[in-house]
Amino acid sequence: MNLFDFIFLTTWLLPLAGAHENQVPLAENGPTTTPRVAIIGAGIGGASTAFRLNELTKLSSSIEVTIYESEPNLGGRVKSIAPENSPQVVEAGATHFFTQDWCLRTAMEGTGVKERRKDPLALPKSSGLWDGKELRTAPKCNGDSMSVWDHARLIWKYGISPWKFRKSVQSALEKWKSFAGLIPTFGSAVKELEQVGLSDLVLDSAEGYLKNISITPHFLTEVVQPCTRAQFSQNLENEPALPALVAVAASKATSIEGGNSRLVDRMIQLSGVNLQLNSRVTRIGHGYHRRYRLSIVRNSLKDSQNLRHADFDAIVLATPLWSSKVDLSDLHLQSIASISQYVETHVTHFATPANISPKFFDHSLNVTIPDDLLTTASPSHDPDLLRLSRSTIRFRRGCLPGNDCRQFDTEYLYRVLSRSLIKDGDLVRMLGQQLEGEYELSDYNISWVHRQFWPHAFPQYGKDDGLQEKVEIAPNLFYLNGAEEIISSMEMSCRMGDNIAMTLYMQDWDHGPA
Repeated sequence: MNLFDFIFLTTWLLPLAGAHENQVPLAENGPTTTPRVAIIGAGIGGASTAFRLNELTKLSSSIEVTIYESEPNLGGRVKSIAPENSPQVVEAGATHFFTQDWCLRTAMEGTGVKERRKDPLALPKSSGLWDGKELRTAPKCNGDSMSVWDHARLIWKYGISPWKFRKSVQSALEKWKSFAGLIPTFGSAVKELEQVGLSDLVLDSAEGYLKNISITPHFLTEVVQPCTRAQFSQNLENEPALPALVAVAASKATSIEGGNSRLVDRMIQLSGVNLQLNSRVTRIGHGYHRRYRLSIVRNSLKDSQNLRHADFDAIVLATPLWSSKVDLSDLHLQSIASISQYVETHVTHFATPANISPKFFDHSLNVTIPDDLLTTASPSHDPDLLRLSRSTIRFRRGCLPGNDCRQFDTEYLYRVLSRSLIKDGDLVRMLGQQLEGEYELSDYNISWVHRQFWPHAFPQYGKDDGLQEKVEIAPNLFYLNGAEEIISSMEMSCRMGDNIAMTLYMQDWDHGPA
């Protein structure tokens, strides 16, 4: 071997000898000068962050955004389903928001989605309240639908409690409108609460707060609590005061034409992000090329062959830490409050031409079950129904593909909100029958069933739980769902997403590792 060959081999082979031992995995897309942001969760919060960030940067700068969603569908706790052979859409998650929700209204205008139109010929729905012993007159959970006579009847029955409560609702809603709207950005949800005057409505339970302003127990039990159970699946002692006041808000409920998930879909679509479905982020650590490195698996946490990595300048956690199980241990964070416990909720839809039997509630009951049935907290409920509502649904059956079938079958569509699973036997008992032997639900006049289990539907209020003080829990690492203990709603997620997007837009980007 001559000297030239020796120098050549030494120059090229020696660096390769140690390459395997100190090899750094390549991040997806590699290092570039464009800031890269990862959003974990494709629900309303993640969609709002992406949509708002795209609007802000469209004319002035460029930011690459990737959304990771562990489920095969986007939407998070907003889930619209289309029953087979029906032109209608059913909400298995968040059913509505309110006309006063300015963030969602702005998003609707920006995406072009339309508000669901109500049938002008529809008859008024009947309502009732089941207290475990008898069927009573139900409270109206939306104050805008109450007449002067409705208010007069409440005052006659409950004294001045309705008046005090209404004043508290009006005051709270005015302050709530200002939350996340007075200043361009905020770094602490707690301080923002103080800024708008809402601290006392979230630092005490709804039960404690309302008793302190002399609302009578009967009014709380028979009027306020049935609405909080229907809206937030919780009793007054288990949630802050703000959700309780919003649940009986003087504002109209509304929803999206074609399903509420259309709003999430349109926001993500128009934001131009890289959407990665079936992609679960398992770990957030320090990055090589940028500040953070994500570890991502596709479909299965157990399949190590699916593991990949990606580096980002900023991360937005747009999903509850409790359910996401993202490992943050490498970051040694000190700024996360104790993780809230969540309550589970079951949403069951079923279609049938039959009416609900009053015998399901009590064998001696002989009344017609109303279209919308609220409940009080009663130990006699088995299963513990939070709300039972009835509407109609159309099915087009017996049509061959391509046929123009104009004949529809109309049935009742029941939506059951409950704390526990509604089994087949429960559905059949609701119709006044009993399951026997081997069965098909169609034998009992039930043509369609859909069950949706939400294991982390709403955070549970607790006096020992601290509110998440910081939105930015580490440099360029944002926790959007930290404000859920204030109020868990589509509107809160939307506002938090807007706030984080504005913070990212105003960022002085540092592309190096932490």
